[in-house]
Amino acid sequence: MTPTGYVINLDASPDRMTHARAELETRGIRPQRIEGLDGRQIDPNSYPGYDDARARAYMGRSMTGGELGCFVGHRRALAALVESGVAIWENEGEPYERLIVRGRANLLEETPEEADLDRIRLLFDDLERKRDIVDFLELAEEAEGVRIFIGSENKLFSLSGSSLVVSPYMNADRKVIGAVGVIGPTRLNYGRIVPIVDYTAQLVGRLLSDRG
Repeated sequence: MTPTGYVINLDASPDRMTHARAELETRGIRPQRIEGLDGRQIDPNSYPGYDDARARAYMGRSMTGGELGCFVGHRRALAALVESGVAIWENEGEPYERLIVRGRANLLEETPEEADLDRIRLLFDDLERKRDIVDFLELAEEAEGVRIFIGSENKLFSLSGSSLVVSPYMNADRKVIGAVGVIGPTRLNYGRIVPIVDYTAQLVGRLLSDRG
């Protein structure tokens, strides 16, 4: 099954889409364009659906036009995920809405051996411990580039025997503002996954810096 990569792209930047498409296809990923919104010249208060009171409650201030454009582009990408059936919204429109990725059924279908099923159940239990996941993300901040946590070296996923490949992404000031990663078995195809994680983190960082 060929994975899909969602690319948020402005109409005024076709060259970037061409570059992103070539990079993704080289890595065996099918690109899907998401139309971006150039918010740099937009007054957020005039944009349909913008809720300034909610923005102030969450951020302590109003959104800038660039932030609004970034937000709208990512919401469109999330809507594409939901439409494809990969994810669903929980409490959509509420202050504490969240996106739930629907992958458990697929994992269980493709791992018929009882031992594998037990490891997957342990992995799901591990994922509930969000504090430990935050600890891993903090470790990822300590070095640039991709970090790999394998099996028994990995406190969070040691029982399930899983590995974590994670890379931070940065803003224009070289400050780490987030991370992307992949969780998989210790026999993960690292030669393929590491470049994908690295490229995705760099791409997200560039996009956020350009919109800053």
